[in-house]
Amino acid sequence: NPDGTPTPLYGALKTLNPEFVAIARQLQPLTSLAVYHAGMQPPGAEPLPAEGVFQLDPPVPQQSYQRLHPVEGILLGYFGHPRQRAGTVTPTHVLVVNLDYRKTVSVGLRAPRRLARFDATTGRWERPRNDRVDLQLPPGGGLLLRTRR
Repeated sequence: NPDGTPTPLYGALKTLNPEFVAIARQLQPLTSLAVYHAGMQPPGAEPLPAEGVFQLDPPVPQQSYQRLHPVEGILLGYFGHPRQRAGTVTPTHVLVVNLDYRKTVSVGLRAPRRLARFDATTGRWERPRNDRVDLQLPPGGGLLLRTRR
């Protein structure tokens, strides 16, 4: 508030800020490669390509976009380590975000190699397990994953 007293939003953000910083530290040395939408396709959104490195499994059905209605679906942000030789960057990390702020969404994610999930609370990567993981994304929440090095 203008007088300096915290609002109810302050408590929620105070809890989330350390997790946001932990994820930002992981992404900072990487190059942002692309952002894709699965589900609703608002104007200017790029659909997830069929040949993309990270794929939703099963795919999220396409939904019609309705102007002035909240966007629903999944957003995937691809990131990778810059390569000096060829000037190309291969996606190694993906940030998967639930665009629905009202309900939890369950999605599967597949990659060409085993996937590790970043725990933003502890700041540690879990050990890679499979090339497919099941994700529970809370309303408006997201997870950072990477392929095995």
